[in-house]
Amino acid sequence: MHLETCILSNLDPTSDNKLYVQCLHLRRDIFIRCLGWNLYESYGCEFDEYDTPASLHVVALQEDQVVGCMRLLRTDSKLGTLTYMILDAHRGFIPNLPSAI
Repeated sequence: MHLETCILSNLDPTSDNKLYVQCLHLRRDIFIRCLGWNLYESYGCEFDEYDTPASLHVVALQEDQVVGCMRLLRTDSKLGTLTYMILDAHRGFIPNLPSAI
């Protein structure tokens, strides 16, 4: 199995928006459909307040199909009252977070 990787930035006008949307579809499939988490979704995509222009996405591709992705955020920035997901989850700022995490 041959995988390719790429990095997507919403600040980069040359980034492939179709791949970004495929990432959001994959996140919906994994988090909402498979794991049953109560998260926001729209148009078959899962996204949240951490999907900002400053976020980067590392994408794994197999034959031009997204098979994995992860979002990266700096830990030294603030998004209004938010910081980054792990710290905000620890502080109890994320509603509907599954208790098993």
